[in-house]
Amino acid sequence: DKRQVFVSLTSAQFLLDADRVSYLSIFAYDTGDSPTLLNQFQARYESLQVTPWWIRAFFYEKVKDLYDRIFGVMGAIMAIVIYIALFNTLAMSVTERTREIGMLGALGAAPGELTLNFILEGFLLALTGAVIGCLLAGLTSLGLLFLDIQMPPPPGRSVGYPLHITFSATLALVVSLATISICVAASWIAARKGVNKPITEALVYV
Repeated sequence: DKRQVFVSLTSAQFLLDADRVSYLSIFAYDTGDSPTLLNQFQARYESLQVTPWWIRAFFYEKVKDLYDRIFGVMGAIMAIVIYIALFNTLAMSVTERTREIGMLGALGAAPGELTLNFILEGFLLALTGAVIGCLLAGLTSLGLLFLDIQMPPPPGRSVGYPLHITFSATLALVVSLATISICVAASWIAARKGVNKPITEALVYV
């Protein structure tokens, strides 16, 4: 697993006592260039069978699909937990401020204005939490570059590899938007119950 030998084609054919080439591997600098290279070689060498790497690495797709399902289920569970936690917190906030809601309603505040205030409050809380979470994730990813934490060897190898976590701005944006949406929805649902309560009941609520 630690050594790789490069020899010329002539030397390899001499060692194998053959005058043919079984297969030829073409490597790209970027994985995203693979489809372009595939189309170029298929158009130029029609007599050869050109196979992309994702077909030859059949275990890759299976492992990737497994990880996608695992992280998909974990993400769904985390979204449900976040929604329940936010809804509980915002519902308690609305309940504790029922008298305040009744007083504002008695002063002439419209139910839509009161609901909008709670939605904006939930939006600001979610936005602040998302920004802090993204900063912590970025600092953690940057810190792992200098800590040199080694992972155990994967199957088929005897040498470990350094743990690097790549910070994805796109994923952070999607998760932040999802969190903000959940928080805004929870704020709206929680605020409706308190805002729709009659003013006389809200003023004497304990």
